[in-house]
Amino acid sequence: MFVEKKSDRTSVAWYKLAVLIARREREKALNVYRLLSHSIEDRAYALQLEGDILWSFDDARAVEKYQQAAFLYKEEKKWVNAIAVCEHVFMMDSNNADVLGMLLMLYTGIDWQDRFQDRFKVLVRLFDKGLISEPKYLQIMQDLHEWSMQIDKKSVSKWVKSALDTEKKNLSDSVLNAVERGVKKLL
Repeated sequence: MFVEKKSDRTSVAWYKLAVLIARREREKALNVYRLLSHSIEDRAYALQLEGDILWSFDDARAVEKYQQAAFLYKEEKKWVNAIAVCEHVFMMDSNNADVLGMLLMLYTGIDWQDRFQDRFKVLVRLFDKGLISEPKYLQIMQDLHEWSMQIDKKSVSKWVKSALDTEKKNLSDSVLNAVERGVKKLL
């Protein structure tokens, strides 16, 4: 009987949270979430939920919560969950270099070459447009190299070369040289 009451109270709290969000009562919704979050054992899921709530109120802090959730999912090797969260953030902010870097690592982890190459091309285009600095680009490539060695995925350098071959014609010589310096980090 006690378990049922606890479950009923939790259900009511979730319902209350949904109603507060629908009414656009931000502070009350966040207070209910904070109470509910203590009953969520999966910390990454709790952060994702907080990101969802903040996003529903158009709060820019949602991206930070989503990135924290994705990082925890990645650490727990729940790569598909991490990809889903990162892709959501990428749709919200397609210039986010940190998310692109994480997506590259995650797609490497699940051997999804096509998606990896799509996101790598986006990274190169952002770098070409000056939306990502050269040090940031080189850091992403270094992180990707370390990640691929950690999970024993040596094919990533071939994926990068293949993606780069299709992008070379669109890049200036100076950008191409910098991109190739980053690719050398994978070798």
